[in-house]
Amino acid sequence: MNIVFVSLALNIHQAGISDELYRLTHGKFRFIETGYNSVSEQKGGENEFAKRPYLVCTQNSRAGEVTAKQLIREADVLIYGASPLKYLKERVSTGKITFLYSERWLKRGLLNLLSPRLLQQQWFYHTRCHRKPVYALCASAYAAGDFTKMFSFKEKCFKWGYFTTVPEIDIENIQRAKRSASIVKILWVARFLQWGAD
Repeated sequence: MNIVFVSLALNIHQAGISDELYRLTHGKFRFIETGYNSVSEQKGGENEFAKRPYLVCTQNSRAGEVTAKQLIREADVLIYGASPLKYLKERVSTGKITFLYSERWLKRGLLNLLSPRLLQQQWFYHTRCHRKPVYALCASAYAAGDFTKMFSFKEKCFKWGYFTTVPEIDIENIQRAKRSASIVKILWVARFLQWGAD
């Protein structure tokens, strides 16, 4: 099975799952990077991702663009992320299985419905993808609900995450050790964002 993943950039979030898809498909996986013109623009700066054997870059490369479109048309499965809509249009015309992965669109509520990018994507979905094998990979607990509000991907939403390995642990021993510890340790992981903090 040939799998192609199209997104703005291969980054720390997608490298692990891309490595695993490359391994599981015995090299029949490609990641098409459509975004950055230089390494210095990338989130995180210099990285080792450019050395991945499955990476196809389209920026500043006519040959990369031609290769990308061919891969998109021929793949058995396409995973489409934050990329120019022209790549999705290329794929949907084939009628093959396509997954759009997305975080939630309505982070700021219905105000986000005025986003030109959202309107363009929803118009394309409702006019060109509606009865085709196009599904949503929801990278957020709220994404499926947002799609429901926009009448999109009815009964076509799946949970999506980047976890490729889950270590085997002896939870019973870990819990026993924590109960007998004299010091309680708390770890808090969060982002400080202003979403909904008006």
